[in-house]
Amino acid sequence: MKEREHIPGQDKASIAALVKALSATVDKERENAAESLVRMSNAWVNFANAATISSLIDDLTNERELRRDRVRRLLSALDAKALPALIKGLKSDNHKLKEESARVLGTIKNREAAEALIGALEDDIFDVRWLAGEGLISIGDAALEPAFSALTKRPDSTLIREGIHRVLHGIYRESNQDLIKPVLLALESPESRLEVQLAAEAALNSLRTSKKISARV
Repeated sequence: MKEREHIPGQDKASIAALVKALSATVDKERENAAESLVRMSNAWVNFANAATISSLIDDLTNERELRRDRVRRLLSALDAKALPALIKGLKSDNHKLKEESARVLGTIKNREAAEALIGALEDDIFDVRWLAGEGLISIGDAALEPAFSALTKRPDSTLIREGIHRVLHGIYRESNQDLIKPVLLALESPESRLEVQLAAEAALNSLRTSKKISARV
């Protein structure tokens, strides 16, 4: 969770006005507000509400890349506050919205974001699957438990196996290699389905045990 910052009284009014402008009906007002807020610290997130998030989600499909980039950065700053809307966007029928939602979810490094991206590894659209994988690699260790869990439940899914294989390769060097390596080897086996399920179950149990030990220390 982002830390709250002390904001002088007169600045609060200015920031609140900018955040309110993010959901203005005039497109230029929204664009100017987004441009101003991305230059600030994240203290503005305390002024955001459901209308703010809804407008930002709508602007994720703007035709201008610079505009979308600013919106992605603002949604990322909102962190878990924007998760429900981003997960909904990831499941929408709008190709561009799915892609952009996947990009932002990869910057929110928690389990809920990871679980949503794991689900998107089976999306019908290749670009969405690819971005989901990129997001999971960015999330890193927080993606391990949902990834192993998915392999225990869906070992027959080619897209899940292929997607998680890529993700585990992507985070291998910066993560727990002893935990990941047996699962990677199972995924690369010619007769991988049962091996994958068993290796993933073992890795999942090991990961959960280590978390319990760490929590006691």
